[in-house]
Amino acid sequence: FILVFGPGRAAAILEDAVWSFFFMGNWRFAASGTDYLHAGTAVSPLQHFWSLGVEEQFYLAWPWVLMAGIALTAALRLTDRGMRVLLLLFIGALCAASFTFAVWETVNRPTTAYFSTFSRAWELGAGALLAVASPWLSRLPALGRAAASWIGLSGIAASFLLLCADSAFPGPAAALPVLSVLLVLGAGTGARGPGHNRIMWPLTNPASRYLGRISYSLYLWHFPVVV
Repeated sequence: FILVFGPGRAAAILEDAVWSFFFMGNWRFAASGTDYLHAGTAVSPLQHFWSLGVEEQFYLAWPWVLMAGIALTAALRLTDRGMRVLLLLFIGALCAASFTFAVWETVNRPTTAYFSTFSRAWELGAGALLAVASPWLSRLPALGRAAASWIGLSGIAASFLLLCADSAFPGPAAALPVLSVLLVLGAGTGARGPGHNRIMWPLTNPASRYLGRISYSLYLWHFPVVV
């Protein structure tokens, strides 16, 4: 690092590495006033690790939230269906609170909002909602799956065209890609057979499958290489 970046920047990158190692990189970049979308100065090659920090912090809190919801359903002696409905309401309320906070923070503290665990929790919570609803989603008819799949893919494509550095991100602009991905994942939940593969050929072809298998490694290594 010293040979490539010089002593001062190498020291800053080392500090980024320590924070990232403990999955707190997002708060490090928020505290230092990093503007992810309007980078006008030298960028840390570890800046993209902020999202891993949000992810791991969510994983630390999520089991306790889930256990609280399950304990409540057990106390109420609910059926499996009732438990899922209550969990959906419980998680949905948390997601709504996080999304509302994200909208407020994006307006008032946009730099912090981009990295904040609290303004990003609703995105991961949306996936949790999908997981709770998965037994019902597995019974979707083929026509419904096809419609949801292509609406979701269209939304993902639209995100590339509509979202820019000046978008109110993550609140509310992140709702478009998040909801679009939910549609694609929901449509694929429980899907089997060649029929679904034909419908979802943009994602099920060999090239897409290969990129999917190496996508996590690509994410970890692409930004240092670019920098």
